[in-house]
Amino acid sequence: MARRTKGREVVYVERGGDASAKWLFWGAVLGAGLALLYAPRSGEETRRVMQRKLWKLRAMTEEKLDELAQQFGSGKEALDDLMTDEDADRVRRSGVIDPALVLAVQTGACPHTAIREDPSANLAAIQKLELIRPDLDVILVESGGDNLAATFTSELVDYWIFVIDTAAGDDIPRKRGLGILQCDVLVVNKTDLAPFVGADLDRMRIDLQLARPAQATLFTDLRSGDGLAELFNTVRRDALFGERNTA
Repeated sequence: MARRTKGREVVYVERGGDASAKWLFWGAVLGAGLALLYAPRSGEETRRVMQRKLWKLRAMTEEKLDELAQQFGSGKEALDDLMTDEDADRVRRSGVIDPALVLAVQTGACPHTAIREDPSANLAAIQKLELIRPDLDVILVESGGDNLAATFTSELVDYWIFVIDTAAGDDIPRKRGLGILQCDVLVVNKTDLAPFVGADLDRMRIDLQLARPAQATLFTDLRSGDGLAELFNTVRRDALFGERNTA
């Protein structure tokens, strides 16, 4: 996913998530609150019951956090590193992009909300990169997730590339998730795996032509480079307004 800025550099922003135990706690609080709300008790009795429930839930949550800290050695910080930095580190090690220009954005909740309902965490990371390097030409915001549910708000990106995996099944195009229907270019990757998982590429092409007849759909095997030149030309022409170039 690309965001246009001034200059000639390319930056990669990875957005991850953190399944902190605090969400378990607040989810339990919400459930207890709703149950008490509809219970046939007086206001004062409800307050006392809820207070007892909250203290019990707090004690249970603290106990679970202590168990997690013992398992992971460094507690919450190690858990955060484990869950949000791995992909960013892989990109840094690749040598494709300056490691200093690769950020891992920790959302603290469902990763998809940071690209849909509330993109503020990613927008803050983009602003930081623009302040550090005002000559940037493109910023890439990468979000992994479910093939059908992940969608980008237009407040965050100017151009949206959606990638699905052939090995996930040839029925994915027929389910017509919002990503498939609304993205600027759809990439069906890992076509080399189709024979091994029984995926019918011809059927996928027909289904995608019906689902998005006027939008770009490309089939690729990026490990071997098959389809890479066409993808490069499409993004260069449509997102960066450049001339076609297969070099």
